[in-house]
Amino acid sequence: MTVRFGILGAGNIARKLAAAVGACEEAELAAVAARDLSRAEAFCRENGGRKAYGSYDELLNDPEIDAVYIALPNKLHLPYAIQAMEHGKAVLSEKPFAATRAEAAEGVEAARRTGALFMEAMWTRWLPPVQQAKRWLDEGRIGKPLLADLAFTFAGEATRRDPRYHPELDGGSLMDVGCYCLSTIQYFAGERPAKVCGVLKTGALGVDEVGTGSLLFPSGLVASIGFGMQVRSNGDFWIYGEKGKILLREFWGCRDARCYDADGNEVDRCTDEETNGFVYEVRELCRLLREGKKESPFMTWQDTIDVAESIERLRTSFTA
Repeated sequence: MTVRFGILGAGNIARKLAAAVGACEEAELAAVAARDLSRAEAFCRENGGRKAYGSYDELLNDPEIDAVYIALPNKLHLPYAIQAMEHGKAVLSEKPFAATRAEAAEGVEAARRTGALFMEAMWTRWLPPVQQAKRWLDEGRIGKPLLADLAFTFAGEATRRDPRYHPELDGGSLMDVGCYCLSTIQYFAGERPAKVCGVLKTGALGVDEVGTGSLLFPSGLVASIGFGMQVRSNGDFWIYGEKGKILLREFWGCRDARCYDADGNEVDRCTDEETNGFVYEVRELCRLLREGKKESPFMTWQDTIDVAESIERLRTSFTA
């Protein structure tokens, strides 16, 4: 079964997904839609798409599309995911799917109601080093996890040309990169946090440009996260346990994970040579469709709701 993908949006993230689709034998790029037809046509020429549409509705009405990837600004993820599911399409929605628990639950309810396959494209979870690190943790290689620290930041230009700087589009650093931190630590913890608090600093364009968060999990794990669009950090994720520690280098796109014992000796390592980590989420969606399944065990519908809830709780704790 070859899964015919349609992409809503023709920006940079859509190009990366298109390249991943092209690298997977079980998938093909059937169509791309943009608000400007000429832009969609250029995207198809550059990325191997078969059909170009000048509106999102045209693509959703195409009976030859099996799965829709939503590569639109954050605020548009939910409404277009619901529309795609109502048109009988499987949905791979770019992260973060929603800004609040209620919005995420609305999307999950639409998946249940329509019987559609729905998956949030939190690509970090499918990376082989990330999954191996999770196995180390679950196997007790470092004992009970007690403390974690991770950050995802970049230094970019603050401009209205970038949707991330539009508050009405759910822009800001928490939504753009903080969501990776929240999703990843909750994946490793294997549970919802009992407490979430943080600090967000709002810039001149009305969105949070940098922030931090603290999470306490029922198991006793305490985590600290950092995120920002105006500063660089190393992007590493450390999780410390009673008997050792685990490191994921540049965790959000991790290609190198290491396990250490209590004395700091490296005892295991997992690396990955794949340069486009999006191929793993594409393969996962294709597998789910082939097997007739509706959600991924690595990013369940409940995971999507829980991460959105943490985003909401952190945002409402303190903003300056």
